[in-house]
Amino acid sequence: MTLDPTGPRAKAERGREHLNALYGELPAFFEPYTKREPVYHSFDGTWHTVNLRPVIEKLPLRWSLICGDAIHNLRSALDHLVRELVLAGDGKPGKWNSFPIYTDSEDFDRDVRFRKKNRGWGPLEGIDPGGQAWAAIEQAQPYYSGHPPGDPLAMLKTLDDMDKHRTLIVHMLFPAEQDISDLIGWHPAGELLEHRISNAPLSLEHETEILRLRFSDAWPDPQVSMKDGLAVEPAFGNGIIQLVPESLSFIYHHVSDLIDDFA
Repeated sequence: MTLDPTGPRAKAERGREHLNALYGELPAFFEPYTKREPVYHSFDGTWHTVNLRPVIEKLPLRWSLICGDAIHNLRSALDHLVRELVLAGDGKPGKWNSFPIYTDSEDFDRDVRFRKKNRGWGPLEGIDPGGQAWAAIEQAQPYYSGHPPGDPLAMLKTLDDMDKHRTLIVHMLFPAEQDISDLIGWHPAGELLEHRISNAPLSLEHETEILRLRFSDAWPDPQVSMKDGLAVEPAFGNGIIQLVPESLSFIYHHVSDLIDDFA
């Protein structure tokens, strides 16, 4: 038989529809905040700090639900793909079949490649271990990437597991990274010794430190000044891994391209 990609593609496209719905709501919500928010400079005798006061009181909970639906459809698309691969090999798919996603090759070997029979059927049961489909699935594993936890499939699995089994996807507010370097200026003679950019989300209740800088005492006054305001943007994740909307689209394209490669 030949592979029928209809189901996997439909699942992936449904994921994209959810993402498009999410992206359609973001501009309307953030329209009152499209101007750059003012930031505040202070000096404690050693460090110059840049802070942002709360600009938004609450983010819509429905964003977590829409994002979770998108993530689940993208994850399901890969599981549907494995089912179609089993069928294409004249096998009989079962509830044990799924698309394995591993950040560690030893875990893949234990659970998939050399899975002991007393543990039940593995996720790729019905697919020839020596065939092209198996090899392609293994090559897609995050442990082949330079940074496995940041691989699109690894992030997809993390977010889907959380949304299905534990809690809603977390949405937070962050400063736009491309703006941070333009926040502050100082006299050319001032020698910057150290700077720290905060990776913490913006508080919706309290002032948040964005940036701090320490200058050499050789120049008594670096004449620090604020150059511009700061734009803000939402991010979605598990509270540790937070993805901006563009990264969610990247996951969709990664899944869609993977399905097309098999098709």
